[in-house]
Order: sequence, then C-alpha cells, then structure tokens
Amino acid sequence: MDSFPNLLAINQPLNGWTSILHNGFAKLHEPGQFLSQILHTDFIQIIGQENSDYYYFLYFSKGSLIREIEVDSMQLIVFTDIGEKFSFEKNPILTDDFEDESNFFDVDTLELYCKEFLIDIPALYKPSDFILLKK
Repeated sequence: MDSFPNLLAINQPLNGWTSILHNGFAKLHEPGQFLSQILHTDFIQIIGQENSDYYYFLYFSKGSLIREIEVDSMQLIVFTDIGEKFSFEKNPILTDDFEDESNFFDVDTLELYCKEFLIDIPALYKPSDFILLKK
C-alpha cells in the first residue's frame, strides 16, 4: 500500500487538468501539497482497488488540504474523513444498509467526485500522447 511510484505516464491536459498515471499506492501528501502550492493550483489523487474495495480521495488547493477520504467499503471502515464535505457528497460516506445501492464509497463514487471537478476518468485511458518517466 505504501509503495511509491517508479513509473509515471503524463498525458496532455484535458479540461484544464494534467493527469499522471502511476504504478504505486502511496498517498501522495507531500508531492500533492508541494505541486499544489508551488504551481498555485489544485491537486487530486484517487486510488481505487476494486478487488479489496479500498478507495482513496485526496484534494489539495494552493497548498492547503481540502478533503481526504480513505475507506474499506468491504469492511465498512472509514479510515480517514478529513475536511468539509462537498455539497455533492452523500452523508454518511458508508452505511451498513446493503439494500441501499448508494451506501458504498466505490469506483463509481470516485468517478462522480472527479466529474464534479471536470475530470473524466474514462477519457484518461483513451489513446493519447503520453510522456513516460521511469525511475
């Protein structure tokens, strides 16, 4: 879970965002805060592991942590819930009501969050020009 990426794929900007796909699961607090502050911009990191139902959302704006969510939807555990909830967020993040289809924080939820910031996750994986960086 804490492996830092050693391979980065940087694509052309889409809707004002530059995406960096990487092969690690480390939470990128320091790089996120640094890039966000130095470039005076927003930084969003998402991690989704569908096999284990682990999901993570991190958002910095101009160097300030705005929102961080870390959940294990399978075990119904919220590890991290920091920052003010967004207006589009459901409350609570997870429930034990399995009849309620919206009770999970999952890959669809991450995609919804990203759409609110004009980030189209499926479009990130379409063929485009990538710059590859390897450590």
